[in-house]
Amino acid sequence: MGTESLLNEVAAEVRDCVRCPLSRGRTRAVPGEGNPLTDVLLVGEGPGGREDATGRPFVGPAGQLLTELLRALRAEGVEMDARHADAVAGALGNNIRSSIAQIDKASAKELKAGLEEASEGLAG
Repeated sequence: MGTESLLNEVAAEVRDCVRCPLSRGRTRAVPGEGNPLTDVLLVGEGPGGREDATGRPFVGPAGQLLTELLRALRAEGVEMDARHADAVAGALGNNIRSSIAQIDKASAKELKAGLEEASEGLAG
């Protein structure tokens, strides 16, 4: 399976996931987007209200700052095509510490296995 197909499959799983209480508090899951073959992965703490409303990562105030920083780097000749993802299983939590505690061990194992599989796909 190619990297893009694998990431699309993971995104579909994130959108459909209801394994922990975080899924009850979200409007939309935020699995990530961007170039699937990039060498750079930007991971946020977790989706905020704007990310939750749109289903897209880094569209709130922090994302706007990140966009400005990436623009400034490009203006200086640094080419960067990154993939963006939010941590905490792509779900909005009221408090990041309590949200992390809500993710069960099975989900953490699946996430680790998915990251390992994705990194093997990128290396190959």
